[in-house]
Amino acid sequence: MDAYSSGLAEYLHGLFEDYKTNKSAFTKKCTENLNSFKGIDNKEWKIKEGEDWRSRTFIKLIKVKIFAAISMLCDFLLQGGKLPFMLKESEFEDKPGEVEETAVEKMTEKIRDQLEIRKADKETKRKIFSMGLYGMTWSKYDIEEHAQSGYEMVLPEGFDETLLDDPALKGLIRYKSINKTNRIPGHRYTSLWSMFWDMEEEDVQKMHGLFERTLISPYELRQKKDKPHYINSAISGAISQAARDDSSSSEDMSPVEKLVSKRKRNIPDYEYWGRVPRRIAEDFERDFLHRRDKSKKKPKTEPELSNTQNDGDEIEILAEMAGNEVIRFKRRTDKRPYKKATWEECLDETTGIGIADNGEDVQGVYNGTLRSIEDNSRLAGNVIVALKERFLAPGAFDEITPGMRVKVSDECDDAQKAVQQIVIKSMVGDLYPLLNLFDNLMDIVTQVSKQIYGAEVNQEKTAFEANQLNENSLKYFGDIIRGFDNNIIELEIQDIYDYNMQDPGIPQEVKCPCIVHATGFTGFQNKIIKGNALRQILTLIMSDKSGELQSLNDIEKLMAEQYKSYDLDPDEFIKSEEKRQQEMQDKAQIEAKAKAEAEEMIRKKIAMESEAEIAKREHEAELKSKEKEDDFQRDMIKDAVNV
Repeated sequence: MDAYSSGLAEYLHGLFEDYKTNKSAFTKKCTENLNSFKGIDNKEWKIKEGEDWRSRTFIKLIKVKIFAAISMLCDFLLQGGKLPFMLKESEFEDKPGEVEETAVEKMTEKIRDQLEIRKADKETKRKIFSMGLYGMTWSKYDIEEHAQSGYEMVLPEGFDETLLDDPALKGLIRYKSINKTNRIPGHRYTSLWSMFWDMEEEDVQKMHGLFERTLISPYELRQKKDKPHYINSAISGAISQAARDDSSSSEDMSPVEKLVSKRKRNIPDYEYWGRVPRRIAEDFERDFLHRRDKSKKKPKTEPELSNTQNDGDEIEILAEMAGNEVIRFKRRTDKRPYKKATWEECLDETTGIGIADNGEDVQGVYNGTLRSIEDNSRLAGNVIVALKERFLAPGAFDEITPGMRVKVSDECDDAQKAVQQIVIKSMVGDLYPLLNLFDNLMDIVTQVSKQIYGAEVNQEKTAFEANQLNENSLKYFGDIIRGFDNNIIELEIQDIYDYNMQDPGIPQEVKCPCIVHATGFTGFQNKIIKGNALRQILTLIMSDKSGELQSLNDIEKLMAEQYKSYDLDPDEFIKSEEKRQQEMQDKAQIEAKAKAEAEEMIRKKIAMESEAEIAKREHEAELKSKEKEDDFQRDMIKDAVNV
């Protein structure tokens, strides 16, 4: 490798190596987390696990939990694909409220448009993914140029916009293609594999400095020429150096960079934001001026690094180094553009803990148990025999098959002397409960309950235990969302708001002094915490058989709040007063009609019964009259006979 081109390059390289060494333990942890997520086995529960014929089954419990958590958080934080924030009028503003409220709405809409152009929802999802997998994430603020194309109306010469009102002349209108470029502020996800930072300080703005390391190609490096604060001669030197030294270490590369063996991006590029000793920076500036203007006198020697590193006189800079060349340099006083957030804060440490960290041991034991079950089943389910070859005929058999015949020697008077089965006891019944145990433990240690993402809950849990775990999981997610609000969303929206306030291209009626508030946790409370509480209250009220609780509470208001917690409009589901009155009237009319019809049927029934009774009586009277007439005729005949 060529010698360093300046004292600043040597200082930055040494600082990077220090940061890389300090990060090595964290890098190892991140590698293990990634292996657990991808199902790459790196732990043994029993001797020679996964070797030879033994099972290599790997159930990715951590992957399931991470994706479940990502889905939950994205559902809370990206409702409708929009980041949750609001702008509130600053208390120092003296403008009338109506004007200010309009400006607040316009500024909010402007920021949302910028977030949509920069695909903030996609970048946010990647940040959440990094937090869950590695325990932390990085975000970087930058300004991107976005090209927009469209069409502009062209009126014929000598005509004005009144042409649009004349249908006969509209055919004269033409359109021309236009292209324009807009500078859009935003934030991009930055892989923690690319970040190397001062791990002694938690605050990004207070730490000594941080590097973002990437690999770039000679073409990409050449495109940086003539840009502000870049040094063309240093860029040319870095490209020449890369042509001579086409090797790069893979120990600090990201996983995707390690997968590419024949890479074209072979130049390490280090972007540094932080402090450096003042004398080193000033000597570099003098050297740069000398290289740009040969008439300037070059300093005789550069300072010894050991004499300047600890004197405390430091300045803030932005520097970029490619290979051994400092290709970009700028003194700066503004904020560093990076933000970082953790999944779980690790007290007194500057890194975080993620789902993979919490569930790694449980996943290892779970897979070890499952493999043991599979290995034991293979042994117990396959025939293993012990042979005495002197009792077998030569070439008797190589393997046992159904219905086979085994030839034994003449000396063998009993086949069991030649062949005996070795029985392996099945341990499935003893090992299987361990799977349920560690499946439940995975819910507990990761705090990602199956119940919150709709998976089947273990039947061994009571309803109280399941609900308790669910409540704890929701509180856990609430704490993560609160941290993401404070460390990412609020700071990112503040950056974009500040840019818009200072951008002369944005109309004054859009600008207004505001305070940025992230509302992810507020939305989470309204949707989940409040929703759960309302459900429990409604269940309690409706289960009261006496009806006393229903008379004491406004059920309609409770139902309205329940709908709101699910982002639903209560008016679409709860009947209006007019509709209920109309339904009551309709119901009363139906009941009255039914009553009248019933009464009419009763009257008809009574009438029919009366007619039947009268006919019956008449019939009975007729029968009696006939009987009397018959009796009279018989008597007459008797009398005649007697005479």
